[in-house]
Parts: sequence; C-alpha cells; structure tokens
Amino acid sequence: MEDWIRSVEVEAPTVEEAIDRALEELGRSRDEVEVEVITEPKKKLFGGQPAKVKVSEKFQSKEEGFKRIVQHIFNLMKIPVSFQLDSSDGDFRILIEPGHDAGMVIGKYGQTADALEHILWKIAKSQFDHKGRVFIEVGGYRERQQEKLRRHIQQSVRYVLDTGRWVA
Repeated sequence: MEDWIRSVEVEAPTVEEAIDRALEELGRSRDEVEVEVITEPKKKLFGGQPAKVKVSEKFQSKEEGFKRIVQHIFNLMKIPVSFQLDSSDGDFRILIEPGHDAGMVIGKYGQTADALEHILWKIAKSQFDHKGRVFIEVGGYRERQQEKLRRHIQQSVRYVLDTGRWVA
C-alpha cells in the first residue's frame, strides 16, 4: 500500500487476534479495512510462529482517497496549504485558499500548477479509475490570467483597427 493509506502490520497467536489488535490500533471496524494475511500461525513443539496480518484502511469514497493523496503530495513538497475538493461536476477541482504559500503551488507562469494537475490526473485515473479532469484553482489565479490575456487581445485588436498595421 502507499504512504497515504494508513495501514498496520500486527502479530498475534491467531489471525483473528491479530486482526482485532490492528482494528483497535487503526480505530476502524472490520468493514472499513482490507485484511491481508502475511503468515498463518504455526504450532511447534518448542514455541511456534505467530500469525501476521496487514490491515489497511479502505476509503469511503474515491474523493476521500484522492483528497488524502493530494494532502500527502503537498506534505512531501513541504507546502502547508489548506484546500477543498469539489467533485460535483465529475471533475476533481482542488480549491486552494490564497495565502503566502499558495504561490509555491502556482509556480512560475503556472507551470507548477500545470505539472501537479497532470500528475494528480494520472494518479486519479490509475488509482480510482477517474474519468474526469483534475484542476487546481489557487485564489482565482487562472481567471486573472485569462482576463489579462483578454485585455491584451482587445488592445491588440484596437491597435490594428486604429493604425492598420499588423501586430507581431
């Protein structure tokens, strides 16, 4: 399992005991986890081998799992941002609240945000069979950039119409 999925490995005399201990440690019920038996208990004359299980959290939804992955990536990048995940239209929209560290998510000319969108889209597609797109929205950055481009185009059109010269 990946780092963003909480899991524990527990040894006990029986498989059921090991599972119970793992559930207690994770604070989850049996239907909220996946259980993998690593080794069955073996009885021997002098001692033996305990059962070993790996118990991992299951996500309630793909949104919950994706949100955990996004948070894990921001933690790895050492970017302390708070965000909301909106998936109401079939796409994953990561809405990052503007702050002093939000610029690190945007990067130069939005290149970091574009790269993160691509990476997260690949993860969403492979891990959760997500069919939609992934967008990162940082305090209206993309809207401001589009508005800036619109104004530049309008100025260029006005210049061409007024002077009759082409804009290179």
